[in-house]
Amino acid sequence: MLDVDLDGVFFCAREALKVMVRQQSGKIINIASMWGLAGSSSLFPAPAYNAAKGAVVNLTRELGLEYARQGIQVNALCPGFYQTSLSRGAIDDPQVRATITAFIPMGRIAQAAEIKGPALFLASAASDYDRPDPGNRRRLPGQVTGRPARGSSGSR
Repeated sequence: MLDVDLDGVFFCAREALKVMVRQQSGKIINIASMWGLAGSSSLFPAPAYNAAKGAVVNLTRELGLEYARQGIQVNALCPGFYQTSLSRGAIDDPQVRATITAFIPMGRIAQAAEIKGPALFLASAASDYDRPDPGNRRRLPGQVTGRPARGSSGSR
């Protein structure tokens, strides 16, 4: 779990920074998870995944602070549930889907393509001075809350 979810992010950032430091500019967008900001035990236990994604959030924060004065921006997107080939098995189960959806304020699981807007924004010049702090984490709409959304009959 850590090899891909944390080490992979670290090694990619390390290599990209070699170029970005020389040119005194660049943007790194890491993919963390909402579970890097809060535990998932209200829905399912995943301590190794949550620890890895929490480490990505903190790595992003540290790199953002370290390289900001060199014109390098480092951000992390912290998505919630998205319909992808990896999540298909779980969210195709109607009971699992209902339980997950009950915790999402927007009342639906996001399509994979919906992450492109925030990513394009962070990669563009439109975000050049957007962040109040280097190493910002972007929570995305539709993330899970700690309790079922209003009007939901979701059960645990």
